[in-house]
Amino acid sequence: MFARGITSALICAIAIAADDRSTSFGLLPYVKFPTNTDRTGNRFIEGGLILPFTLRLPGDAEIDAMTEFDVFHNGASRGDHLEWINSIALHKDLIKDRLNAYVEFYSSVSREPHTGPLETVDFGALYALAPNVQLDAGVNFGVSRRANDINPFLGLSLRF
Repeated sequence: MFARGITSALICAIAIAADDRSTSFGLLPYVKFPTNTDRTGNRFIEGGLILPFTLRLPGDAEIDAMTEFDVFHNGASRGDHLEWINSIALHKDLIKDRLNAYVEFYSSVSREPHTGPLETVDFGALYALAPNVQLDAGVNFGVSRRANDINPFLGLSLRF
């Protein structure tokens, strides 16, 4: 069943440091406030910290790595738990500024009781339809018990 309404308000601060365009690092703390209606989300304040890093390589390639720490409310019980997310991806422009392919390893470890790690190996492509419009397609392959075996996806991203 689908529910309608506003889910949550997310407040995020962004700090990015870059050195001579070969590396960049970000610091993105966030807090989620429950502004939901009609059961479209939970009623708890949650938050975390995202730390992305990019290393640009020769030949229109780059390595992106990210670690993230989240504090979420326990779904089935009282209290909160920590989730730790990590990913590392190798990107390569196949057509400069137009078509990009990537391979990624993703891992999420939750401290919520009775929850194992979620790990995937992902392959995908990003195609720029216009300067602010991007088509995303790929497939994620689960390598842990908690992950779906195969998760294909197709998306459209718009930058405002």
